[in-house]
Amino acid sequence: MRLMPLTDIKVGQPLPRSVYDKSGCLLLRKGVMVSLQQQVERLLAYGLFVDEETDVPSRPIAPVKAVLPPVFDEIGALTLRLKTAFTAFFGTSPATDAGERVVALVREIHAATVRDADAAIAAVHLDFHNPYLLSHHVHSAVLCSLLGRRLGMADDELVAVMCAALTYDIGLVNMLYLEKQIEPLSAEQTDAIRRHPLKGVEILKRAGVDDEAWISAITNHHERVDGSGYPNGLSGVGLSVGARMVGMVDSYTAMIKGKLFRHAKVPGMVIGEIFHGKHTQFGADVCEALAKELGMYPPGAVVRLANGEIAVVKERSAKTKELQVFSVYDSSGMPFISPRQRDVKLDEYVVKAPVAYSECRSVATIIRRLWTK
Repeated sequence: MRLMPLTDIKVGQPLPRSVYDKSGCLLLRKGVMVSLQQQVERLLAYGLFVDEETDVPSRPIAPVKAVLPPVFDEIGALTLRLKTAFTAFFGTSPATDAGERVVALVREIHAATVRDADAAIAAVHLDFHNPYLLSHHVHSAVLCSLLGRRLGMADDELVAVMCAALTYDIGLVNMLYLEKQIEPLSAEQTDAIRRHPLKGVEILKRAGVDDEAWISAITNHHERVDGSGYPNGLSGVGLSVGARMVGMVDSYTAMIKGKLFRHAKVPGMVIGEIFHGKHTQFGADVCEALAKELGMYPPGAVVRLANGEIAVVKERSAKTKELQVFSVYDSSGMPFISPRQRDVKLDEYVVKAPVAYSECRSVATIIRRLWTK
């Protein structure tokens, strides 16, 4: 088996050889038409290998058109798959390919984010039903994908950072009960939380993960520029871009979801808080990248319009008056049967204020249609 040159894949032309994943499983037979660029991205997520000795002879095959799921749904499906990936790290003998499973998920998340960034961002802001530990990680990886490209990260570096985003809280897997704990943390619980980055690294290394950038980002994702973080109180130049990025998206995704003892905050408020502390917490470069990438009203944000309707932002824009929004409630609080697009340039549909997602839970299915129809 050898890697297939990407130049051998041409959209609109049949594959010159059968394509396999790295374990030898057939992905597409020789002669199948690659009709969409998205197909190429999907193949890249699995890896492209050819076997010259056992290549399947060409045969008449009808062109296959890729049927890709909406990215909004795909992010949700990948969230559930992370649970299976996590189990590979535990037990008396961790799976030898545990780290490779995480890398495979990273490539799929990145491909989905490239395919439809707005839908991926919406999934980050509107997923309140999947288990927090899983969604928290996947959503962090989505944001790292966006930020890494904006910051011009090399592919290898971005993959490592996204792997860290998928696993930075793996050291807390045995403390999930804390999500439902209302009373103050005990001294033992506080110590365990402050040590969870090191515990996570221990779990990863035990499974054979040795990527220095991945390990470093997890070790230091709770360190802060001003030295106020943990577990080692590092500061300034001691923190890599990857560690600061992972720490920032960890904080962002936690604050927009909330917990039993802390209400969820609207995206614009969280972005403002992170930006305000850019010189003490995560560094100006990553904080500014987040603000530019998401804006004050990212896809999935809920807003109130001048006429009293409640709408959801579908696509990003640097300017509020250029947002694409769809109303889901009329001015009397009655839900629309389907979302209705509004022109925010008109006085009656001007965006006036953010609204908490909790006010829209009853129309979650209607909102999903914006990215899944």
